[in-house]
Amino acid sequence: MRPPRLGSGVFVQAQYNAFTTVRSRLLSGGGARFDVVHRNLFGLWGGTGYMGEYEVNAIEGCTPSEDDDCSAFIPDSHPSSTFNHRWTSYVSMRLDVLDEQLLLSSTTYVQPRFDDVSDIRINTGFQLEAKVGSVFSLGSDFEVRYDSRPPRTVKGTDISLRGFLRFRFG
Repeated sequence: MRPPRLGSGVFVQAQYNAFTTVRSRLLSGGGARFDVVHRNLFGLWGGTGYMGEYEVNAIEGCTPSEDDDCSAFIPDSHPSSTFNHRWTSYVSMRLDVLDEQLLLSSTTYVQPRFDDVSDIRINTGFQLEAKVGSVFSLGSDFEVRYDSRPPRTVKGTDISLRGFLRFRFG
């Protein structure tokens, strides 16, 4: 058995999500990548590195009205904007089922803060894709996101299920 392939990677991401109060989330970073298994039917790889994360959240406040003096209002301790240094690690796998007609893949990210490892974000996703024709596929994404310290009005765990169509040429 040969040793894993080693490489490096860099990434940049911009994100908006009104459902979780994220007005803007900007990520950038880089690190090492390890291809552990690289076969036609199965692949397993992962990586680890540094990630800088800038986030702006829509934190709820209180504007007193005639009927409300905000005396019962509980302020959100989550800052409206943050810049964090995180350690990011991931593991991915791909399984080719039924001779390239059905593809199963999964990726899990774990991202604790360097200065407070109990502030952690975990994101895991599963994808199932079925080839319908020579260039057309149908698929489904299932994703679970966990934030140990979300804003007060946001739940720590978020689950989503999406469908997709994919066209490949060439």
